[in-house]
Amino acid sequence: MNDTILMQNGMKCLRDNLGVIEAERFVFNIKSEKPFNYTEWRRENLYEDISLEDLAKKAAAYCEDHKSELIS
Repeated sequence: MNDTILMQNGMKCLRDNLGVIEAERFVFNIKSEKPFNYTEWRRENLYEDISLEDLAKKAAAYCEDHKSELIS
């Protein structure tokens, strides 16, 4: 998979699970951390032993459970 397809698939996943606005906020927040250490962020924020589908479900459930916090 080349980088363009990876980015398209990643953004589609974010949009499908977070919505357009929240997906853009996610990207903005990642890009605005200087310097951003993806390896450290992944270790602290992602599960290594979970499928993409299960991770997407967990993300959607988290968003649903924390709507009031995420809207502000």
